[in-house]
Amino acid sequence: MSDGRLARTGQFPYMVKLTLKGCSTCGGGIISARYVLTAVHCVECFTKSQIEVFVGVADYLDRTRQTRSVSDIMIHPRDREEEGSATKRWIYKALRCANLADLLGTEDEEKRGSWDIAVLR
Repeated sequence: MSDGRLARTGQFPYMVKLTLKGCSTCGGGIISARYVLTAVHCVECFTKSQIEVFVGVADYLDRTRQTRSVSDIMIHPRDREEEGSATKRWIYKALRCANLADLLGTEDEEKRGSWDIAVLR
């Protein structure tokens, strides 16, 4: 989905779908040939063997999709930083200025924090 419309195959080639323990899902973005960036809250309760990464399609049921396993989960060292930090306030303001805060919700941001970052390899 993009702007409430279905994405076309190839429209967002850097996007991936994470399947967690075969059912829960999250999204991520390809940041290099070997790494995917996602949110910590998507992966913090799972082991690397419980996560599958679907790449290359707009519909993960498409048989042309590529599936990759995860060899490592790297969580940002500042995840869960102290409440109300300057960095967190700056990120929230940036999101609000971009009119994304309403989509994300302030409650979610406060609960998860601005360093909710994980890298998968």
